[in-house]
Amino acid sequence: TGAAGGLGAKLQSLGGMLVDGAARMLEVVRFDARAMACEAVLTGECRLDAYTVEGKLPWVAAGRARQLGLRVVGHFGSKGDGWEGAAARFDELRFGLDPVSAPD
Repeated sequence: TGAAGGLGAKLQSLGGMLVDGAARMLEVVRFDARAMACEAVLTGECRLDAYTVEGKLPWVAAGRARQLGLRVVGHFGSKGDGWEGAAARFDELRFGLDPVSAPD
């Protein structure tokens, strides 16, 4: 239900169905079929932190790419609390605007 949690509850009361947003996005964009035509997957967002592992899209996309045997590059704007726990899912991490930065 995300940032508009009340909206999700209202839509559900009207017959809507709650689904995992990240998994649904991968389905909508046909991630598996498109990723198999690639050598690697690049994903990211503003911050890599403890919340990333709670099902955010970059985390789910990285997991799916690994299941497909693909290399995963995560590009994030910054490191937040708990980023180290999320780092293991990525083969390479980049932070900020520096294309060659590495995790500390």
